[in-house]
Amino acid sequence: MAARKFTDKLYAGVGALIMALGAAAGNFVLFLFGLLMALTSGLETGEEAKKASSPGRLGVVRIFMPNDEGRVVEVLAMSGEPLSLTEISRAAGLGKVKAYRVLRRLVDRGLVERVEVGSSKLYTLSWKAREALAAL
Repeated sequence: MAARKFTDKLYAGVGALIMALGAAAGNFVLFLFGLLMALTSGLETGEEAKKASSPGRLGVVRIFMPNDEGRVVEVLAMSGEPLSLTEISRAAGLGKVKAYRVLRRLVDRGLVERVEVGSSKLYTLSWKAREALAAL
């Protein structure tokens, strides 16, 4: 996987260089070729593309929320059912304290709801967040 990232960066760098050379020389075709190379460098193919695109519109969440909050929202959206703090922290790859703080911020913003079922405290996406994701 590390080799893949390196080749993607190399490909993007070469594309940017070709694009710059095309712009400097006034060669529009060379410029477009470099632009195409730079933009397609990180695209996956085959099975990787299926895995990367499986959440569909959830990838957009990472654009607007690229940090831990985005990971928690993705976990809750992919789950479809209320989850405990432990489940969320494991799925998002966060410690419990960090996950709790993130959830508290999301609850304060109205994106996540805290539901008490007996003595358990579960978290789920709010209606507002679900509507926003559905609109994407």
